[in-house]
Amino acid sequence: MTTILFQGDSITDMNCRQLLGMPPFQPVPEPPMPGYGDILRNNVVGTGYPNMVSGELTLKNPGKYKFINRGMSGARITDAYCNIKVDVINLKPDVISMLFGVNGVAHDITMQNGISAEKFERVYRQYIAEIKEALPQVKIMLMEPYVLNGYLTKDHWDEFFTETGKRSAAVKSIAEDLHLPLVLLQEKMSEYADQYGSELLTMDGIHPTSAGSVFIAEKWIDQFSHMMHE
Repeated sequence: MTTILFQGDSITDMNCRQLLGMPPFQPVPEPPMPGYGDILRNNVVGTGYPNMVSGELTLKNPGKYKFINRGMSGARITDAYCNIKVDVINLKPDVISMLFGVNGVAHDITMQNGISAEKFERVYRQYIAEIKEALPQVKIMLMEPYVLNGYLTKDHWDEFFTETGKRSAAVKSIAEDLHLPLVLLQEKMSEYADQYGSELLTMDGIHPTSAGSVFIAEKWIDQFSHMMHE
């Protein structure tokens, strides 16, 4: 069975840690909780795109994949790096999906506690390098950070769009240099939002609606299928 691990911030988490009874920024406990908690740990992947991916791939490939979501609401790449052992290496996944970037911008705007695009890229590269050192056979798929104009972003839209674009460029550079597959999101989501309205894809400019989660999941599955057949 192929174990797929989702890593990211609240866009990935989407209530997963809450459903497991864990507050943000606290690692999911190891070893697994007994009884019903163990069942939850092995099946709950939140309400966002990981859930859509899990449902689609499981329905079409029964028994082929196991899914784990360790997205962390509020996480920047630096926060994920702090939990690299318990949330990645100890789980020994076969495939890791990573979506980081927008919180480095949002935290700077709202709390003056973001991280620069340069630091984002530097830590992201180190994060991947340490994972590959510990798990040399793991497949890694990156996802492009995105932002749309919505409730959380409209008052600082220019900064959100410009700075998220810098993180997007960093992720594209990492993917190219390390020959990693990349799920492109910003341009396609912006095109859809321009035609139908951003509120159909995100609740607030960042967090996806159910339709937005399906949109992301479809792009994820396309890239995943291509990666697994190379």
